[in-house]
Amino acid sequence: FHLLAWAEGRSASRSAAERAGAAPASGLYTWGENAARQLCRSLDGGLDYDAEPGLASSVAGLLPDGELPVFGCGGFHTLVHAGGGPAVLSCGGGEEDDEADSVGEPGDEGTGAAPPAAPGLERDGSAARLLLPGIEAEDSVVHLAGGHVHSVALSARGRVWTWGSNSHGQLGWAPVPPPSEAAVRLFPPGAVRLPPRHRPESAPAATAAPPRVVAVAAGGYHTLALTEEGDVYSWGANHHGQLLRASPSPVDPMPRWAAVP
Repeated sequence: FHLLAWAEGRSASRSAAERAGAAPASGLYTWGENAARQLCRSLDGGLDYDAEPGLASSVAGLLPDGELPVFGCGGFHTLVHAGGGPAVLSCGGGEEDDEADSVGEPGDEGTGAAPPAAPGLERDGSAARLLLPGIEAEDSVVHLAGGHVHSVALSARGRVWTWGSNSHGQLGWAPVPPPSEAAVRLFPPGAVRLPPRHRPESAPAATAAPPRVVAVAAGGYHTLALTEEGDVYSWGANHHGQLLRASPSPVDPMPRWAAVP
């Protein structure tokens, strides 16, 4: 529904006279649908769509100069991280007092703005600052991914956090709410723990070291993680076999090894 791109150009702090005729300012540019404010900027005339790339002004002043941020794009939201630390900036998905639409089933297009992809803990304009619990000071976010109404973060040390809707078990750690609550119940960031695929029989499951994750991806209602051993784990919706493993239910909220050919 919307797109992101990073541009390296002139400094945004230069005067108007200096900027005249110059290259576009360095920063995050967004375009496409903005009905849920996922472009991280306001549009003239109250439009909810912009076909031209524009600077994401809601997060521009929150990003350190000269540093390429990590960013990701969800169905109705945008994720940005820069400068280290435990915070991820999120735009879109509607404000907390908006009337949320039904999450629906995988494959539904939906109408209007979706529920927010995460409850905001702090606010900077229209961008929510989300804090990842338990991340060490020397660790940093290296990848962000967004599903329809959930988000995923990966750190340099191989840890994974998810947040937002868990309507189909896509968070991998939180309880799946009943259908009557699926559209409105949102979870703050929580850590995902993958079970070891290969564990010595003498090692208790509770003490076995979890696999180190090197890449993550988010589908509409499911999540994938790739470990440094080359194993793929999946969890969430499996209505169309997207988890790459047999499941007695179309929803599996537990991260498990996927049989990738």
